[in-house]
Amino acid sequence: NKDTAWVSMLDNTNGGGAIYRTNNGGATWVAQTTATFASPGGTTDFIYMFDKNNGVCVGDSNNGYWEIYKTINGGINWNRIISANIPVNALGEIGSENNYSVIGNTLWFGTSTGRIYKSSNMGATWTATTTGLTKVTRVSFKDANNGIATDGTLLVKTINGGTTWTPLVFSGNFYETDLKYIPGTAGTYISTGSTAAGAVSNGSSYTLNDGALWINIDAVGHSAAAFSNSLTGWSGGINTSSIVAGMFKWNGSFSCVAPATPTNNTIVGNQSICNGNSTTLNATSSGTVNWYSTPSSTTVLGSGTNFVTPTLTTGTYTYYAGALTCTVSNSRAPITVTVSICTGIDNIVKSNIANIKIYPNPTVGEFTVYLNSVSETTHLEIYNTLGQLILNEKVTNLKTMINLNKTEAGIYYLKIIEDGRVVKHEKIIKE
Repeated sequence: NKDTAWVSMLDNTNGGGAIYRTNNGGATWVAQTTATFASPGGTTDFIYMFDKNNGVCVGDSNNGYWEIYKTINGGINWNRIISANIPVNALGEIGSENNYSVIGNTLWFGTSTGRIYKSSNMGATWTATTTGLTKVTRVSFKDANNGIATDGTLLVKTINGGTTWTPLVFSGNFYETDLKYIPGTAGTYISTGSTAAGAVSNGSSYTLNDGALWINIDAVGHSAAAFSNSLTGWSGGINTSSIVAGMFKWNGSFSCVAPATPTNNTIVGNQSICNGNSTTLNATSSGTVNWYSTPSSTTVLGSGTNFVTPTLTTGTYTYYAGALTCTVSNSRAPITVTVSICTGIDNIVKSNIANIKIYPNPTVGEFTVYLNSVSETTHLEIYNTLGQLILNEKVTNLKTMINLNKTEAGIYYLKIIEDGRVVKHEKIIKE
């Protein structure tokens, strides 16, 4: 209420920590000494009160295991959770200030080794899961099952309360300092910070679709943020004077414009190919283009303006390009690929250039493509696993040097194209 609050504190000079409580709106504070957080190893990361009696305070490892206290009487007594009820912390594993999320009686917090700890009973017992991140700097849940975590650059998501985590591919500027779900919304989160993945300026952004697309709000260096609903929220910041900035109140709205239905820009020749080949489809929109196998499928085959089909056999195939901003387009653009047996001259063209050698593969960045034949229409394309075109180069010699030094390690796909047809498709591994 307006008079009662708790705070966890650190002694940055001597080590150790403490919990303080006020009963008079902050006029005075009293230490609750049963939570010792003894120096030099005691460190508090955060405190959370579920109600006026039940609360938990989490600190880093002290005397060999996490120093976590629980109260059931408003902090008159804080009892340390025994080590048997907490997964063993990894070497050097620590938490961070206010890196937690709460839904009902369930609490999650992230650690420096990429794990997330969870308690479903207000801190009495704990489990821990890995996220695939090297560290977790922020975690935020919108309900008991769905949440997002970050290391400041990458995002992961869970749909089962944190039991498992998967990478969350996103576009737009995500800021690293804070990540908060906006209560009462379908999937709106806000990010704030001084740096961002994909951006070079301070700012804040929001997503309306659980992190898939982030929309910039401003270019101000916000720090921690807190919202009670989509209309009411605050953030901290850095003062530019004794009376300017340092604290901000939200007065905007979380909205978006639906993207246009994607436009099919596929080269005509790429829609008619020979048996046993793949092809590249192209579509553009005001939003991020996703590719599907049916008009209503929710399974995304790939993202980006270009999509490389799998190797296709004789028949007719239709792929659908949909678009995404903070919402999805109302309709999808169908693109049909016809695959023929290809007799006569087509076989001659195909066989003339089918002899290809790539060395070295795997590669650390540079490799050479050897062909036995080239023509005026021969060129090569390289795509990443998202179907994004990263290199398009005309081939004029039987020996072509390729440089992927500026790309990340992973799997890439090389296509040799002749007369608008894909005549060879090879996998490249960059180490």
